[in-house]
Amino acid sequence: MAFSNHQIGISLIELVITIAILVILLSIAAPNYRIYMANQRAQAVSYRLMADLRNARSEAINKNTDCSLKANASGWSAGWQIVDCGGNCTVDGTGCPAARTVNASIWSIVEDNNYSKITFQASGRVDPNTAADFSICPTDTSVQIDQRRLIVSGSSITLNRLSPCEG
Repeated sequence: MAFSNHQIGISLIELVITIAILVILLSIAAPNYRIYMANQRAQAVSYRLMADLRNARSEAINKNTDCSLKANASGWSAGWQIVDCGGNCTVDGTGCPAARTVNASIWSIVEDNNYSKITFQASGRVDPNTAADFSICPTDTSVQIDQRRLIVSGSSITLNRLSPCEG
C-alpha cells in the first residue's frame, strides 16, 4: 500500500491567521455594538415613560377625572408612578398601580420645567400648568448616543431623537 503526503486538516499557521482575522473583525464591530445597545436601552426607557404617560392619559379619560404621573421622591431618573386617578389612590401611592423604577445610575431623565408631576385632565389634555418636556440621556458619557426628547403638550405625547447627549 502506498502512502501519500496529502494531509487532512489545517495547519497551525492557518489557524493563527484565521483567529487574527476574527480578532480584527471583532475589534471593529465591538464599539458599534456598544453604541447600538446603548441606543436600544435609551429607546426602551423612552418608550416606557411614553407608555406610562399614555396610560395616565387613558385613565383620566376612562374615569372622567384628573390623573397624574408623578416622579419618584428621588426624581424622574429614579422612576415614576400613576397617582390621583378618580380618588382610587392617593398622592402617597396608596392604592395606586405599582411604581415604575429606573436605574438612576444609568439614566438621566430631566423634565426641563422642573415638574415632579404631570396631570392629565378628564378631557385627555395635559394640564397647561404641567406641560412637560423630558430629556433622556445615559449618565455614562463614554458612549455617545442621540438624546431622546419626550414632549407632553395638549393632548399629544411625542418622542424625538435629537443631537447627541452632552457630557
